Amino acid sequence: MHLKNDNKLAMLLGLHCGDSLGATLEFCDPRPEDDLHTEIIGGGPLNWEPGAPTDDTDLMLILLESLVLKKGVLNHHHIAKGLIKWLSREPLDVGNTTRSAINRMKEGLPIEQWPDIGEWTQGNGSLMRTAPLALFKVSDETIREQCELTHGHPTCADTDIIFIRTLESALAGNTKQDVYETALKEARRLHNPVLIESLEDIPNQTYESTKTSGFCVHTLNAALFAFIMEDSFEESLIKIVNRGDDADTVGAVTGALCGAFYGFDAIPKRWLNTIQEKENIERLLSL
Repeated sequence: MHLKNDNKLAMLLGLHCGDSLGATLEFCDPRPEDDLHTEIIGGGPLNWEPGAPTDDTDLMLILLESLVLKKGVLNHHHIAKGLIKWLSREPLDVGNTTRSAINRMKEGLPIEQWPDIGEWTQGNGSLMRTAPLALFKVSDETIREQCELTHGHPTCADTDIIFIRTLESALAGNTKQDVYETALKEARRLHNPVLIESLEDIPNQTYESTKTSGFCVHTLNAALFAFIMEDSFEESLIKIVNRGDDADTVGAVTGALCGAFYGFDAIPKRWLNTIQEKENIERLLSL
């Protein structure tokens, strides 16, 4: 499969833009239609700097750098070193499941003991960082292994697999309907009833009924809904992050999907000029 370089870059810059745009509204209630948040200005409950990466972009970059340096091979311990170093810098925002796993890495526990697997661990902490895997031809097992560095619940891995296959479809230049049908096909192939029901419901949704919580299924659903409903990169991101709640991660996942589909020129220049890791992403993709 040929992946267009312009759209590869746009996928990762789009993730960062969605992350930084949504950071202002993380943990917040939905905004009214006549007062939408449209600019990357920072602030919010955690008082972010304008254009600063939250954990979504930070963790994506750790995975991206490792994959680039290791020529597309998933090296668990190399990624773990990056995660441990990142957590030691005391980032503003860290998911509980991710923090627990990284602490186990730091303790030197065997890899199979890193993630939690309880029902409460179905967060979007792997989904938000997994996009770089779409740059390489990877198996379901590799996607699952990347997820299970921190998130051991099968639904998290299934969500990641669907997302990577959906990104691949967008990068290949397929139509929106084709991209959506790819997501549905993958959910059915994986026999995950929760994801099947969630994705099949998208045509019946409204923004008011779309959930933007930290549940991985909600995040994937919201990103696909905004992607399908709107006709531009900018409008999709603005509409979905203004639903609040886990706005930075929903923005990141939506931004990755829209970037992969629309390409670099569709990303507002004012956003690109504000995000802090633009040059770093460009550098890593040039290696």
